[in-house]
Amino acid sequence: MISKINDEFALELREVRATGSKLRESIDQHNFLPDDFPKEQINLLLVALHGLEDGSLEGARLPLEHANVRLSEIRRRYFVHRDQGLDGEDESPLPVLERGDSLDARFSQLLSAISTALDAYREQSRSEYESLNTDEYIDILPGIAPANIGIAEGLQQINQFAALAGHARETRWAESVPIQDVALSAADAGNSLASVRAEASSQFVIRGWIKKLARFSADALNVLGKTLDAVSVAGQIAHEFYLRYKATVSKIREVVIKEAQEWLSFLASKIKDAESVVRRYADDHERKNYGIVEAIGRNSSVINHQRLPFAITSSERFVPRPGTMVEFDIDTSHFHPAPRISRRPTDS
Repeated sequence: MISKINDEFALELREVRATGSKLRESIDQHNFLPDDFPKEQINLLLVALHGLEDGSLEGARLPLEHANVRLSEIRRRYFVHRDQGLDGEDESPLPVLERGDSLDARFSQLLSAISTALDAYREQSRSEYESLNTDEYIDILPGIAPANIGIAEGLQQINQFAALAGHARETRWAESVPIQDVALSAADAGNSLASVRAEASSQFVIRGWIKKLARFSADALNVLGKTLDAVSVAGQIAHEFYLRYKATVSKIREVVIKEAQEWLSFLASKIKDAESVVRRYADDHERKNYGIVEAIGRNSSVINHQRLPFAITSSERFVPRPGTMVEFDIDTSHFHPAPRISRRPTDS
């Protein structure tokens, strides 16, 4: 049974929407964000939160919990405490976001609003909320199934769900319970799709999956990639895959990924890239490679090589600039690619 959101929960969801809008404005106005700051991922999370009031009680929980986890991760990753700042020769010229600044305050306000909204959800549901089975209420309507689409088209599809929900909420349909259920389900579908696309937009999430998968042999990765392709083509989702790697897969992936086929296709392509790298370098531990530094984190650099991002933790006391070409090697002696910068970039 699909339950409507009560007035108290709706008030908290409006607070989430308002604080989310303020966070988006602050990000858009900020002039010194790190190059790898996940603006796209955050925007999609905010899109999912924005439409929760239009959905069902059950449909609000997963996007709230998903956003709570991911926004907390982003805050911990990018906002450093003042006593953790670099000094002296280790000081980096790259922009650093500090805890307690205005942008960090926006994150804190949104996380607080999400936490309060989750409390309101639990109060209304009055059940063991951890045991809810979302398969019973996420109803992706025929003819609007997700496809392998880009960001702009993805947002258009999310808006299509919202338009369908709005049409079903028109006054003339107010007395029709089935049509009102359609309205709630359509809103849930749009919010879930936004959450999924936010997940797929995060290079840190994708890199974590690749790191997990790359521990297997090249043949195992190849078989797994073909299996995912076959399941994807058949219009199904490799649920066994998610169960097998449940330790690294959040609840949001287990449930709403079932309705987001393009995410699985994207993941399968990354698995193929990982398999290719493992196979290429399995017999040549000393081969040198060149890649472009694309992003810098506090503890590592990201080098793009063969369309596959590698996180490099440098043992040297220098930070290569984004856009710099560096030489590195891939050591597979421990059964997974372990890139290391092997030559300091030269200044021209």
